Amino acid sequence: MANLLKRVILPKLLRKNPKPAHIFLFKRFASDEENLKGIILGIFTDNCDFKFTKSATKFNSERGGKIDSIISSNLDNLPPLGKASIFRNVDDEYNAVAVVGLGKEEVGVNTLEMLDECRENIRIAAGIGARMLYEVGITQIIVESFGQSEAAAEGAALAIWKYDDHRDKEDRDPPAHLELLYEEDKEGWERGLFKAELQNFVRHICETPSNYMTPSVFARLAEDFLCACPGINVDIRNDEYLHKNGLHALLHIARSSEHKPVMLEIKYCGGKFEDRPFMIIGKGVTYDTGSLFLRKCKDMAEYKGDLAGGAIAIAAMRAIAVFQLPINVICLVPLCENAISGKSIRPGDVVFTCRHKTIQIANPDHEGRVIMADVMDYGAKLEPRLLITISTQTSGVRAALGASASGVFTNNFTLWQEAKKAGTVTGDRVWRLPLWKFFCEKLVDLMNADITNKGNEPSSGACFIKEFVPACCEWIHFDITAVALKCDGREDTYYTEGLMTGRPTRTIVQLLYQLSCPPEGKPVIEDPCPKQEPCAKTNKTDK
Repeated sequence: MANLLKRVILPKLLRKNPKPAHIFLFKRFASDEENLKGIILGIFTDNCDFKFTKSATKFNSERGGKIDSIISSNLDNLPPLGKASIFRNVDDEYNAVAVVGLGKEEVGVNTLEMLDECRENIRIAAGIGARMLYEVGITQIIVESFGQSEAAAEGAALAIWKYDDHRDKEDRDPPAHLELLYEEDKEGWERGLFKAELQNFVRHICETPSNYMTPSVFARLAEDFLCACPGINVDIRNDEYLHKNGLHALLHIARSSEHKPVMLEIKYCGGKFEDRPFMIIGKGVTYDTGSLFLRKCKDMAEYKGDLAGGAIAIAAMRAIAVFQLPINVICLVPLCENAISGKSIRPGDVVFTCRHKTIQIANPDHEGRVIMADVMDYGAKLEPRLLITISTQTSGVRAALGASASGVFTNNFTLWQEAKKAGTVTGDRVWRLPLWKFFCEKLVDLMNADITNKGNEPSSGACFIKEFVPACCEWIHFDITAVALKCDGREDTYYTEGLMTGRPTRTIVQLLYQLSCPPEGKPVIEDPCPKQEPCAKTNKTDK
C-alpha cells in the first residue's frame, strides 16, 4: 500500500492576462476581468533577511530576478508567518503575485507543541496567500509546493472554501481553481487536495441549514457521496427497521421531531475474510435544540452542526475506499433531530438500548451519548476489533481545551500514541483526557436503571460511552465539540472565522492509514480476539 491516492481531477488554468507595470494590490480587480491568474511564492524570513524557497528561487530566476528586486526594495515590509504581500502586474503571465511568509527555515516537529511546525507553517502560508488572492478576484491560483506539496494543497483548499448555496446565483463569487507550480510532487499535491475536499465536505454538511439537512436528506446525500467508491455497500435503515431491531433509545430521542430517524450502515471489505472489522460510529443529530433543557438563543444556530461526527465518519469511509486500505470496516451513523414538543423525552425517563440495557435520562440535552450507546449495542453483534467513536458531545471539552485540540479517550495506550502522531502530522491535534473510576462510578450508582446520562464533564460523557464498548474491542473516542463547530477566529489562517471547520477529519483519516498500513508491516494494534469467519457483505438496499 505505497500509494495513498489513486485519482483526483484537477481544474485547468485558463487564459493569460498581462499588465504593463506592477503596483501593490490593495483592492479587488474589476468585475469584468475574468479568469484572472495569480501565483503564491514563499520566503523564509528572519528579522530583515529573507530567503526564497526552492520553487520561488526557480521562478524568480526565470523572471530575471524581478521578484527579488521588488522584495529587496521593501525589506521593512517582509511578510512574517501568516502574512502576505501581493504585487500586481509584475509578470506577463500572472495578474498578481502573492509572496507569503513561512517564518524561520529550520523548523520541524515540536514535541512540546505536538506539532510538525514545518507542515503547519506551509498550510498557513498557502492558506493566507490563496485567500488573499481569491478575495481580490483571482480565480486561477497557482501554488508552489514549499517543499511539502500535500500541506500546501491542504492549506490553500481549506482557505478558499465558502458556503454560499442559498445566495442568488448571480451574486455568488466564481469558484477558485488551484494548481501546483512545476508539478514536482504531483501525487502529494493530489493527496492534499483530496483530504481537504473531504474536510470541506464535512464543513458543507455542517453549514447547511437544518431545514435542508434532515435525517433522510443526510442519508441520501451520504449514499450519493459513497456510491461510486470501490468496495462500499450502503444500507439506509428506516424507522421500521429500527423498531424491529430494538433501537428504542434512538427512537425515543427522535420522537420529539416530525422527521423520522434513520441509521446508516456502511460496509467496506478491503482486508482478509477472517479479519474482524474496524468500526466507526459518528453522531448524526441534524439539529439539537437541547429539548426540554433548551439551549440559550445565542448558541442555537451553531448546533445545526451537531451532525459533524456523522459527517466525518462518512468522509472517513470515502477515504478508506479511495486509498484502498487493507482492512474491513463497518460504519454506523444514527441520524435524528433533538427537537422540543409534547413528545420530547423528559428528565427521569428510562429507555432501553438494543441489548436491553436501561438508561435513565437525567439531561435531555445529552441525547448524543444515548443514541451512540444504542448504536454501539447494535454494532456489538458485528464483533469489531477496533472501535472509533466521534461526536460533538460536551461543552466541557471547549472549556478544557478551547479550539486547540480534540479531546480523546481510549482504553489502549498505543491507540493514543497513534492518534497523537496523526494530530502532529495533520496540524489538527488531539489531547488525551481521563476515563477514571471517579467519573464512571457516578453514572452507574442508581436504583432504577443501569446507567444515567448526567454529567457535563468530557470524562463523564466518555465514561458513559465506555460502558457500551463491545467485548474484545480496542476503542478510541473523539469529543470534537470544541473543534468541529464554528471557527473562533484564532490564527489558523486556513479556516474562516464564523464558519464550521470540519475538524478533525484529516486527523482521523491519517489515524486510519497509520493503523492499517504500518511502515514495518506488523499490525499496530493486534486483534485481541481473532476469529475465523468471513467478512459479511451486503447488497445496497433500503430496509
